[in-house]
Amino acid sequence: MKMTRISIIGAVVTTLSAFAVAQDDPKGLDALSDDRLLTELSKRNLQGLLKYAFDKNNVPQAKQNAVKAGAALARLSSDKGGGLNEKRKLVAEFVNALPQLLPQMNEPTSLMTDANILIQHGVLTDQRLLEYFGTNSTIMSRLQPVTDGVQKMLAKARDQAAKAAEKAANNWPAGRAAWERFDQLATTGEYTRNIINYSSAIALDKASEERPKYINEGLEYLSAFDTEENPNRADVKFYISKLNMALASKESLDAARAGFKFVIENGDTSNVGQQFDARFLTVVTEINAKDATAAQTQLAVLETWVKQQKIDSPELKVALAALKYRILLVQADAASGAEKDKLAQAADDVLNQLQLDQPTLRGLILELMGARVKPDAPVASLNVLLLQSLRAKGEAETIKPEGAAFDKSSVERGLDASREIIKRGGKENEQVVQDSRYVNGFFLQKLGQKEESAAAFLDYVDNYKGKTEDGDRVTTALNNAIAIVGQLYREKMGDTQVRKLYDRVLETAVEKPFERPEFLFEAARSRQATGNLDGAIALFDKIPTTDKQHDEGRYFKMVAVRSKLDKLKSNAPERAALMTELQKLADQVTAAYDKRLADADPELAKRIRMRLSQTRLVAADVALVDQKDPKRAIELLKGFEETVKGLSTEANLISQVLLIRVKAFVQTNQVAEGVKEIQKLAVERPKEAMQIIFDLMDKLNDQVTEAEGAGRTEDVANLERTRAELTPVLVKLINESQNEELKKFSYTISLYDADQQRRAAELTKEGPQRTELLQAAVKRFEQLDSKEQLAKYMETLDPERKKKSYYDPQVKLGLARANFALGNWDASRQALALLFRDKVLGDGFVVKIGPDGTPDSVENPTYWEAVLMLMRSNVAMNEGMEGMKRWLVDLTNTWQDGIGGQRWGGEFKKLQKELGVEPVTSKPEPAK
Repeated sequence: MKMTRISIIGAVVTTLSAFAVAQDDPKGLDALSDDRLLTELSKRNLQGLLKYAFDKNNVPQAKQNAVKAGAALARLSSDKGGGLNEKRKLVAEFVNALPQLLPQMNEPTSLMTDANILIQHGVLTDQRLLEYFGTNSTIMSRLQPVTDGVQKMLAKARDQAAKAAEKAANNWPAGRAAWERFDQLATTGEYTRNIINYSSAIALDKASEERPKYINEGLEYLSAFDTEENPNRADVKFYISKLNMALASKESLDAARAGFKFVIENGDTSNVGQQFDARFLTVVTEINAKDATAAQTQLAVLETWVKQQKIDSPELKVALAALKYRILLVQADAASGAEKDKLAQAADDVLNQLQLDQPTLRGLILELMGARVKPDAPVASLNVLLLQSLRAKGEAETIKPEGAAFDKSSVERGLDASREIIKRGGKENEQVVQDSRYVNGFFLQKLGQKEESAAAFLDYVDNYKGKTEDGDRVTTALNNAIAIVGQLYREKMGDTQVRKLYDRVLETAVEKPFERPEFLFEAARSRQATGNLDGAIALFDKIPTTDKQHDEGRYFKMVAVRSKLDKLKSNAPERAALMTELQKLADQVTAAYDKRLADADPELAKRIRMRLSQTRLVAADVALVDQKDPKRAIELLKGFEETVKGLSTEANLISQVLLIRVKAFVQTNQVAEGVKEIQKLAVERPKEAMQIIFDLMDKLNDQVTEAEGAGRTEDVANLERTRAELTPVLVKLINESQNEELKKFSYTISLYDADQQRRAAELTKEGPQRTELLQAAVKRFEQLDSKEQLAKYMETLDPERKKKSYYDPQVKLGLARANFALGNWDASRQALALLFRDKVLGDGFVVKIGPDGTPDSVENPTYWEAVLMLMRSNVAMNEGMEGMKRWLVDLTNTWQDGIGGQRWGGEFKKLQKELGVEPVTSKPEPAK
């Protein structure tokens, strides 16, 4: 059937509204199908109910995304749609989800209403721009998917309405009213779809095969309504003329002229919009025909009519300027030489003035100008406006969806133009330069140059933060930099350049004007890693107590404070306050982690226990070493073993704790308590205890060396006594071990124990205890000198050394030292004489090969100690004095001031004085 009354799109909305009111479906959400329910909830923006419905119905994520897109239409049709750019985003959001959404859209009235929303906000504006300025790839690429979506929605509305009409016809006469509604709706949907064929056609390139198909289909359909009896024939003629104009053949252009003339002469004169469009599109028709003269004539007609109607609006000025611009281009295309350049420049001048008058059109206008710049024109030869046009053309490519094809050369050309603008600078171009700095990041991002893109965004932020009213762009630049660098950091962790960008992003995000709290922790950790301890501490302090990383921030602040303490000199005045702060932080961290530990799952519990152990360890160490508070150290470490039980670093942590405990017990005269703990641990977990003791001994070695270098003799004595308490435990553990490989070290550890007992005894003050300890050491060495132990010693030697050895030189030296300390001169002398006879002690200096392979001569303190003990033993016994003097004279003349080396030189000088030995006046060549 033919419609008896047809109107333009605006009236169609009224018709659709009437259909919406007269639906036969039950009202209310309860009556909706699941799919329709989700769609309605999304449109009404009821996010809480929508999430509940998603969860309850186990809706797949793809379908969720599609349903949510329906909310975009609700915002478009309300006053909350925002400006033009925001509406375009909403249109794109819906259109992108349409493939998933369309199968759920089955009500013809809803389909028509939704299609009309897309027409109003996604089709007509861009269609108008194409009518104003002609072919434009950016607008066309944006318009084409929208018209395609509208076509599909209208076709489905038509089909669904036709099915509903057929169903109603089968229920005649009761279904008559429904049949009339749905039959009219089906016709309206098809009619509207054919009108949109014009929009679909001009969204395609003129070379596209689909373009004439849309036009011819529309012409064929609408021609059926081009009848004399149709009271709205002028409307039909208007749409047919637009289709003929888009077809642009000679015959179709003639038909377009005639059609627009019919509208002007026979249309509704009160419909000012249509009357203007008919005259305006008559000029466009002549432009499409490339008849500049006819176009100018029709433009004059249009301008006269506008004056008569007293129309004055910004849109009108744009329309008239656009026509003048396009007529000049037609004239330029037909001209040559200087005249061609003159006309082209005149066209540019029109556009330039238009972009000044209408800033919202600047992007489009610049793109139009950029399309006319020769591809090989050097950017240095172009004026700033043309550079902007190239930049705009490149920008248009950057906004294409990820994964979609884009013109890489346009992006590169736009980047070159943008850099040229920045290079030229100039106060008059401040805004243009700022715009260029902003878009450079997008250009580089589109080109896949991620590091450079992030740097460009950050450069923009550095240049314009706090200096521009357009804070949104600064924020956008920072957000883009954050996103890019975050991805780079995941992909290229460890890359130096990426790490620098990562640190730079963090620093920018936490400083003014942004001060983003979510980045405080990472920024503080970054500063901490680079040694900026004060900066890290300042940021840790800013982390809100509500932040989930607040506890971690307290922990790492404590670590930073400890690092700062380590860097300060021992007499630095700020140390006291820092130590107090560290202990305060340790208490806060311990309390917070203890609280979290109660509800933590096993994996989280392990991480918390690790943090707790480190916190208590650091606090105890500072309390002991820096604050001289061994009691707090002991208190902090109570129950430590339980905290670290099962952790991968358990043994290492316990060894550190034992070291602190032993030192703390020593300082509080509770050495036995420390040793008791080790002994207890040795019974429960011998393997771990053994490793802990080894580690502890290494740490004690380092501390002994440090104390000796600083001349802290009392500390040395305390440390050596501590070691002497530990070595017997180690001997026992190894001897009782079931591990045969470990038992091979029995002799070596026993020797180490004997020597440790000897050293601790020597450092004990004179008295019965010292004598008793030295005698015990002698017994240990005598046991090691037995045949049974000598056999064990031989097992440690390689075959060549085994042939030449019949005693352990270290055992003989230990006997000599212990007996010497006891005053057993003869026993000491006998052991030393054996060592000197066999020349196992070397000379005053020995040659060692350095890391680079170069030999170096270094002192041999063991040799000088043995010489001194032998001479002192003979002096004490008053035997062989003349021989000792001659030996001392020879050594004195040979080594001069170097006799005894640094360690024993003072003792030799005393002996020289006692025996009256002086060096000769002439210094001989040093021994090689």
